[in-house]
Amino acid sequence: MKNLNFLLLFVGSCLSSIIAQPLTLPLWENNIPNYQATQEKETIGSDWGVQWITKVQKPTIEVYLPAKNNATGQAVVICPGGGYHGLAYDWEGTEIAKWLNSKGIAGIVLKYRLPLSKSNIEPHKSPLLDAKRAIRLARFHAPEWNIEEDKVGIMGFSAGGHLASTLGTHFDEGSKGTDPVERFSSRPDFMALIYPVISTTEDYMHVGSKEALVGKEASTELVDYYSNELQVGTTTPPTFLLHATDDLVVPVENSLAFYQALKNQGVPAEMHIYPEGGHGFSLAIGKDYLQTWTDRLADWLQKLNKNSPEKEEWKYLFNGKDLSGWDIRLADRPKNDNYKNTFQIEDGMLRIRYDEYEQFDDKYGHLYYQQPYSYYKLKFDYRFVGEQIKGGATWNVRNSGVMIHSQSAESAGDQQHFPVSVEIQLLGGLGTGERTTANICTPGTYFEINGKAIKDHCYNSTSKTYEGDQWVQVEAVVYGDSLLVHIVEGDTVLTYQHPRIDEVYIGKESDYSWEAAFVKDYEQFIKRKGELIQGGFIALQAESHPIDFKNIELLNLEGCMDKQAKNYKSYYIKSDKKQCKY
Repeated sequence: MKNLNFLLLFVGSCLSSIIAQPLTLPLWENNIPNYQATQEKETIGSDWGVQWITKVQKPTIEVYLPAKNNATGQAVVICPGGGYHGLAYDWEGTEIAKWLNSKGIAGIVLKYRLPLSKSNIEPHKSPLLDAKRAIRLARFHAPEWNIEEDKVGIMGFSAGGHLASTLGTHFDEGSKGTDPVERFSSRPDFMALIYPVISTTEDYMHVGSKEALVGKEASTELVDYYSNELQVGTTTPPTFLLHATDDLVVPVENSLAFYQALKNQGVPAEMHIYPEGGHGFSLAIGKDYLQTWTDRLADWLQKLNKNSPEKEEWKYLFNGKDLSGWDIRLADRPKNDNYKNTFQIEDGMLRIRYDEYEQFDDKYGHLYYQQPYSYYKLKFDYRFVGEQIKGGATWNVRNSGVMIHSQSAESAGDQQHFPVSVEIQLLGGLGTGERTTANICTPGTYFEINGKAIKDHCYNSTSKTYEGDQWVQVEAVVYGDSLLVHIVEGDTVLTYQHPRIDEVYIGKESDYSWEAAFVKDYEQFIKRKGELIQGGFIALQAESHPIDFKNIELLNLEGCMDKQAKNYKSYYIKSDKKQCKY
């Protein structure tokens, strides 16, 4: 029996050792993007006692997983530093992964391609491509690695910090191609930037990293693109920053600038500045109280991982930088043709402009968010500016809207003026008289108030009139097909119920028919007359008068309502058991 117990112990020990071994995966099985075959060979050596890798040919991830019973569900993709010349692979990679494992967090070391390699087609693109792929792979393998898709962050040291912050400011939502990995978002859920290179424009930039990445003669546009303090938006992930004041290689101003940019955009951030430590201290073992920096990071990660059922998790639909996540529809133009630069991004705002138009020509436009919703709160700020473009209808002066419960951009026709939807009509004062805002208009729909069907095309709210170019905040509370509420500057101005598909497009007395509005396949809507509208898409309107939007946020009210689940929220009002995580 003693021998058997010893044997079982021995076998168990061996199995544990085998299970603990890291898993190495190529980022791409075939066809590495931005790669060309050369005679160049990857080199692995040692510099100052640190494993040093250069000329990476086949990028990989090395995955370190904690014991299943210890796993928190979090994972961190780790980008070692090296000035974009090489990778301090163990010092700022595998050692960090092992430390993360001790906290129950999966550590995924990224061996990314370096821009100085001759195997790159466009050198500056390869590191970011590899970082995006690493995040996607982590999400793709989440079930088997005991991690959660929405708890995958990125961490970087020095130039690896630049790469991590580049991903945090230049991510994408994935593509719908044949590669299942590419369907996942590359946005990290959080970032940890350790003595990071941030800027490529300021006096405090790290010249060696900048020149390795973009070259000495790069265009101003390209240099600005990689100067990440300039690229922070509202959707940039929560960030942990660490730096030493006496860092003479990558000055502390890099972290300070990034922190200020995060603060300006309202992105949660925590920063720790130590008086001494220099550069490249990794875990800082033996460096007095600097070695406790990992405790600060562990606390921050633990706090991120803690679900607060009462904390509302608002989502920015517009990132302040580009139209990612949105589809464009302009009458008489194909989908996603931004005709004459109608939809513009400037200073974190979404601007609808007609500067390049000679006249309007019924180019009614809508910008559709790509994800539908049913139960939610939506809030945004808007303001009217300038003068209406020549050719716009008189009723469209200082007139726009936000469509909710809308048909999709895909289902709308190329010539269609307005989607079948419920419109939150936005109006500005004309200098005289009252003109309420956050009214309701109903292209192809109708609604009820206190049990009575209302088939007027537009129905006024009780808001006050807003003159000039002042910002106005609007909030909509949408409970599927039951209750909808419009709120302006904190005051409830309109409440209605039961939106339905109508048999006519705009009122029985109107000659603005389905055909006149060029509604695609309108017969399907007529057949559905009286059908309750339970949800749909959100679309911002372009209706001939210039308008600005900002702070477009959504709080989903549909999710897991099981109090035993990790992602339970007390404010959900519609249950979706498929979202529950245990």
